Amino acid sequence: VLSPGSLLIAFLKWIGVMDGLLGMSVGMGAIFGMLGTYLFPLMHRRTATREHFMSLEQIGMLSVWMWFAFIAPIAICILLREDHWLTLPSMATGHLILFFVVTGRTWLWVFDLAENQLVVERVTERIDGKEIIGQFMGVQRALTNLFTVVIYMLGLIFHRPNQFYILCYASVFFVLLSAIG
Repeated sequence: VLSPGSLLIAFLKWIGVMDGLLGMSVGMGAIFGMLGTYLFPLMHRRTATREHFMSLEQIGMLSVWMWFAFIAPIAICILLREDHWLTLPSMATGHLILFFVVTGRTWLWVFDLAENQLVVERVTERIDGKEIIGQFMGVQRALTNLFTVVIYMLGLIFHRPNQFYILCYASVFFVLLSAIG
């Protein structure tokens, strides 16, 4: 949910974030994603004393934890706002959400590159003379689509804008779960 998709954009429009800012945030998210494609090779480069500065596994774990570090403040802000501990205007909440989602895209791209490189390097087994990388990627794509459907089903269940916090907490929880697991 905490990515520039229809559920987040609908919520941000509901709290009053201007269309121009939403459009600009999509473009800025792409720029921060490109920053991730710049950072990944730097993190995985060879050094004089080591084969790689960081292993693919280390890069993947670091990037998941960094993504969590970028979306946790969103959940905290929404929690404080929902429990009336923080009297933050709706527009300011929207701007905070946009800032953390857009800048955090860097770490999603770093993770994506690390994960894809791991698949290319490690999924090389053959079964009955056939490579299984196609099957592996097919299952991975199917699981991605399944979880996308789950996100939109949750969006249907918690469809009121004042229930967005539930979707936000679920997103943060599952990112934390992936970082721990």
